[in-house]
Amino acid sequence: MFCCSFETNCGSCAFAFNKQANTAHIKKVNLEDKEKEYTFVSEVPEDENGFINEWLGISEEAFEEKALKVMIEQEKGENLPKGYVPQTIFFLWDDEEIIGQFNVRHYLCESLVEGSGHIGYFIAGKYRGKGYATEGLRLTLQLAKSIIPEEEIY
Repeated sequence: MFCCSFETNCGSCAFAFNKQANTAHIKKVNLEDKEKEYTFVSEVPEDENGFINEWLGISEEAFEEKALKVMIEQEKGENLPKGYVPQTIFFLWDDEEIIGQFNVRHYLCESLVEGSGHIGYFIAGKYRGKGYATEGLRLTLQLAKSIIPEEEIY
């Protein structure tokens, strides 16, 4: 059960996020946070509930040299594999720790219309059931509105 609006906390959500203790924020993937981004990504399972981690098992050095470059290029639509669309990758932070990842696909191709939609996300296991996904999605939707040209976000 979720709020009827991601803009406010109606107080009746099963997983209401404590706004007074809210230190959650999102940041685009970036080089400055590479150590924490690597730590988070290296702990995400290869495929969990449809969230695919193509970087599982990568070394920290390869993450910095290859994975980060690819993640940043994806936002610009550069060097995309066939069938992929540009996407912006955001990490959900609580204070100084990354606890989730939100991928915003800039537009939908046919396979995304029938499948994953505009936004894919992953929340680390120990943070599930505490409202972080709801808060992360609220924050991501605010930014996604300026990225996605379609009127509806799926």
